[in-house]
Amino acid sequence: GLAVAVWVPDFKPLALLLVGLAMGFLTVNWQPAKVFLGDVGSTWLGYVLGGLLLVACAEDTWTVAWPLFACTLVFTGDATWTLVKRVAGGHMPWVPHREFWFHRALRLGFSHSQVVWRVCGLNAVLFVLAAVGLAGGVGWGGGLVYLKLDFGGMCGRSGSVQYT
Repeated sequence: GLAVAVWVPDFKPLALLLVGLAMGFLTVNWQPAKVFLGDVGSTWLGYVLGGLLLVACAEDTWTVAWPLFACTLVFTGDATWTLVKRVAGGHMPWVPHREFWFHRALRLGFSHSQVVWRVCGLNAVLFVLAAVGLAGGVGWGGGLVYLKLDFGGMCGRSGSVQYT
């Protein structure tokens, strides 16, 4: 939400509203957790943020798509890896489980606060890398990968494709 607010000014009010809602939930629900967001809440939040990212990318797809995606890597990586691992292991993906990275960190002895702060720190690093990449014309990851796509008439740019 913060990345959308910063990089896509047209969506700043809605993005900041979502950031405020999430921060309010986090503040009220700090350790020990009092309210469980659950599948319904997290699915809604995921669809709203995902939809906002897609609409924001439609505004300037080739500039903001990869930086915005980079800011979601903690969550998309966790969900994707867990789903692939569960399906490969013969488990039904819709059956409740405790296999996400967050659950594993708690089992290893980390507190809720420690996990949240580490995820916030990792997201901050991803945001900075994406911002550096965006400012430098890097398509993704602030120098980790250089991928600049430019498809002629699309988005009013010259026609070239560069991979390094």
